[in-house]
Amino acid sequence: MTSTGAPFRPTWRGIGMLLVAGTFTAGGIAFSRVELVYLAAVLVIALVLSWATVAIVRVPKRIERVLGSPLAPVGEPLRVVTRFDPSRSFDGAAELVSSGLVVSETSVGEEGLVSVVVPSRRGVHRLGPLRLERLAPFGAVLRRRSAGGSVDIVAVPPIVPLAPLS
Repeated sequence: MTSTGAPFRPTWRGIGMLLVAGTFTAGGIAFSRVELVYLAAVLVIALVLSWATVAIVRVPKRIERVLGSPLAPVGEPLRVVTRFDPSRSFDGAAELVSSGLVVSETSVGEEGLVSVVVPSRRGVHRLGPLRLERLAPFGAVLRRRSAGGSVDIVAVPPIVPLAPLS
């Protein structure tokens, strides 16, 4: 299992909170108003707490994929069920796919993340790893994590029934 963490990325709301905190600090110093500096400190503390909440959540240890078949005809949908530890809280989950696969639908249910992928051309295509997203409570920080390995799907030409030879 591979697990790579992307750097924390502030959202536009987080950048706005930093700009407002800087403005409050500059205004508090310029107008000798300590209340504005206190408000800036509260905003910065909220940003630090947001960062800490997304830093605490760990990647699930066990991720397993269940494929209908490792062979899929081109143009035919293939159902993939990805199961991972539900005790971890993530706001979004998606399968990363190679350029030869198209994800037609994704849903999260009791059995896990259910994705329907359609091969667009012949060949070996990679499905995975799982991309997990966690958004901070104030919406100020976003963290994306990739977890689990990848699975190869072999796309074969579509099977077309031929008319009998007579």
